[in-house]
Amino acid sequence: MCVDFRALNAVTKVPVFPMKDMQELIFIAGSAHWLTSIDLLKGYWQIKMDEESKPLTAFTTHNAVYQWKTMPFGLAGASGTFQREMNRILKSHSEYAQAYMDDVVIFSKTFEEHLELVLTELEKLGFSVRLDKCSFAAKKIKYLGHTIGGGKHGPDEDKILAIKRLIRPTTKKELKELLCEVTSLATPDANLPFQVHCDASDYGVGCCLTQQDTEGIYRPIAFASQNSMLRKRTGQASRKRPGQCYTG
Repeated sequence: MCVDFRALNAVTKVPVFPMKDMQELIFIAGSAHWLTSIDLLKGYWQIKMDEESKPLTAFTTHNAVYQWKTMPFGLAGASGTFQREMNRILKSHSEYAQAYMDDVVIFSKTFEEHLELVLTELEKLGFSVRLDKCSFAAKKIKYLGHTIGGGKHGPDEDKILAIKRLIRPTTKKELKELLCEVTSLATPDANLPFQVHCDASDYGVGCCLTQQDTEGIYRPIAFASQNSMLRKRTGQASRKRPGQCYTG
């Protein structure tokens, strides 16, 4: 069920609460040897409304007026409220469990660690989970659109089927069009060194931030470029590179 809360949202003072960093969660969890993912059943509905707020959610049907007992979808600030509640619940387990909204991930180095503690906490608070969307004590799991585990992480195979089905380009024009449409960047690893590759000319400067993978291949993480202003178009290209790195 979804209610139109636009009028209520327009006069609601929304509390600011930061969301979790998806890339950080994927990196931290992906380094573990054992993983469990838990999807909460209708997550918003498991957050109870306080008595003062319930009348504000009232809505009319053809034969009655109802109000919500739990947090409905569509309220301004609902996502931040839900994330704050999940952070509070998992605070004592934060070393081995994190949540991005209703997607909980439990990660550990050994099989025996942690799972029972987190499930006990969720049960104590009355939370329900969707078993069909959970993975328990696995070497690899799907989490936030990625496959993670064993110190590695990459895009979910189901998410990149369209890329795998792309027709191989046979001309320079087709290759150029494909490269412009599809950007492939590596996920940065804070434990590995970074390298900046740069170049410059009289007309522009550019650089690429990279890291080496396990095969020794430099994988791009980010690109930056800028047009050179007319007044700067002097001197050798080699003299521009230090300034170009600063620009990137």
